[in-house]
Parts: sequence; structure tokens; C-alpha cells
Amino acid sequence: MEQRTDPTTTRRPAPAGLLALLVVGLGLLTAGCGSSSDAATAAGVDVGTPRHGGTVWMETAQEPPVLNSFLGAGGMSITEVVTAPLKSTWIQVDDHGVWQPLLATSVPTLANGGVVRTPSGGVQLAFDIQPAAVWSDREPITCQDLRFTWRTVMNPKWAIGSRIGWERIQRIDCPTPKRVRMVLDRPYAPYLSALLATAPLPQHALQGRDFNSVWNNRITVSSGPFVFDRWERGDRITMRRNPNWWRAGPEQKPYVDRLVVRFVADTASLKLDLRMGDADIVGIPPDTNLAKELKSIPDARFVVLPGAGWENLTFNTGRFPFDDARVRRAVAFAVDRDSLVDVALDHQVPRLDSTLLPYQAPYYRPSFDRYRADHAQVDVRMQAAGWTR
Repeated sequence: MEQRTDPTTTRRPAPAGLLALLVVGLGLLTAGCGSSSDAATAAGVDVGTPRHGGTVWMETAQEPPVLNSFLGAGGMSITEVVTAPLKSTWIQVDDHGVWQPLLATSVPTLANGGVVRTPSGGVQLAFDIQPAAVWSDREPITCQDLRFTWRTVMNPKWAIGSRIGWERIQRIDCPTPKRVRMVLDRPYAPYLSALLATAPLPQHALQGRDFNSVWNNRITVSSGPFVFDRWERGDRITMRRNPNWWRAGPEQKPYVDRLVVRFVADTASLKLDLRMGDADIVGIPPDTNLAKELKSIPDARFVVLPGAGWENLTFNTGRFPFDDARVRRAVAFAVDRDSLVDVALDHQVPRLDSTLLPYQAPYYRPSFDRYRADHAQVDVRMQAAGWTR
């Protein structure tokens, strides 16, 4: 098991205020944009003075099949990457891995009274919605939008990719348009990530429409800093600054006028466009030689950080020979995971000892660290299972 890297790179400093969007919204570990974020600091980037106007050009090797990330066809990470600038979620994770309110005014927990047990054994989640939160067409974002999202996800007519967590909801009450009371049938540990870290759907724009197709090629209403402009399939998606963004503040964010995502399948072209200045941000497929190449590009700033994902090979433990725990342990002792990381991945990422990631402390526990390459243990386990050489 090895941990992936996210080798995203920027060339020219982009206007301040954009990096948070790209890091949180696009799911990329980006360095080089003008921002005060930890990633920029780690890369030694000069923050500079924010300025308005201009276009940020991003290039990535993948193109989503559809834009509706709720559908099974849109259940790819690239769909979230591309559509994130069009969305605001109820809560979000900050640079330190801590949940923070976004559309919600608070993160509901047991400690703050936002989560309470119900007499029937379930739980109630309660929170308020930001009074200023509106859609890009200036319609208020309300509790009814969250209730509409739940009903849409649970509607069997729609080809939803996953209903995990949503099926735990018994009802959503809306005492006022900006007050939410969500009742779950029983305690559900990942309620923050599974339910509240999602963006709502606009009831006023989607009610009565065919959800299997209405947002496949065009997102008509935005809750994020940008609004959808056009999608030229096989080439690019263009987004414009949302003039009605509810979080614009006195600085009138976002600073840039346009965000263009170009789809460039060829890795060599991605690197060339970065070198020539035709792209500000590039998402290059994993490559252990990438850091050495990027050092040769003038003005390019990059940082190699562990990615928020991992890869593994999964055995069918219900079939011979992996239905025997002794054989499974023998395999664990037979795999030299240190060499996989140090040799194959050029020491660029740590060896994983859990299905959680080290940055998810305090939940991370090194549950696999007792398994190191040990041929003597392989022999003992296999012989105990009745095997001979």
C-alpha cells in the first residue's frame, strides 16, 4: 500500500484569494498562487498585493463525462475538481483539517448543542444558514434547498451515484427559511463529511426538471464564487466571476474575472504549456521524476505533498487461499512495503500503516506497522496453515 501524491504545479502567481478556492474547492495541493495559505508559504511564494481582473488558466489531463456530481456518471474526482468553483458547501475543512462553517453559521456538534439525541434513539442536527447566502440569481439559499437535495438524492427515478448517509435521514424540518432541523434514524458518525460537506441543490431552479440530464452539460445556478459560462467538449470549460457571490465581502472576491479549465490529455503538452507560460496551474499525472523536471522550468513554483488518497490491492477473503487468516498474515509479512515506497516511489511519500492518512490525526492509528518484510514469519504462518515448500 502506498500513498499517492498530488503533483499539481503553478507557474505564474495568480491573483490573491484564488488559492483557497483551488486548494479546497478543486481538491488540489497547489503552490505558487498569490495567497497567504499554508501551501504558498511552504513553497516560499511571495503573497503580493491582491488585484482584480484577469484570467486564470488551469490544465488537467482528465475531462468529466457530465457536470452533475450527484449522478453515477459524475462520480469522478475530476467532476468535483471542475465544478467546485460553482459550489458552496454547508461546512468545509480548513488548512489544518478542522471543520469550519460555510453556508451554515456553525458546525453542529454534541458539544455546542447542534446535535442532540431523540427519544426514539436517533439524533437531530440543527443549524442556521448564513443570512446573506444567496444563489447566483439572488434567490436565497434556504432550508428548503437542503430538503429538496435530500428528496432528490433519495428519489429512485434519478441515477444517483451514492445514497450513503442520506438514507439515514428521517425528515428535514424548516422552522424558518434559514433554520435547519435534520432528524436521523440513529447516530451516524460521518454526518459531517457525508451530509454537511455537500453543496445544496437549488429547488427553485431544478424542481420539476429531469435530474438525470438537466445539469449534465451546464450548471445553471451557482452558490460559489464563479458561475458557469460554457463547456467546449474536448477542449475547455469556462467560468466567470459571480457578481452576486454572497461571500464577496468588501474586497469583492473573487479577484479574477474568469477561470478556464483546459483538458490536455498528453503529459508532455501539460509540461510544455507550463514551461511556455500558457498555463498558470497544471494537474500532471503522478510521476516520480516530475520534481526534477520542474526545477528546470523558470518561475515555476511547486511543492510535493502527500495526496489525500491511497491505493491498494484487495483480496477476496471469502475464497481459497485468502479465506485463511494465517495465509493473509503471511502475505502481509511477504510484502516489502518500504521498498515499494523508497524505490518505486523515490522516497517521495511515506509508507501507509492505516486506511486513514497521517494528516487525519488524531484518528490515524498505525495499525499495519507490525507487518514488515520478514521471511521467517512467512514460513511460520504458511506452515501453520498446512503449506510446505
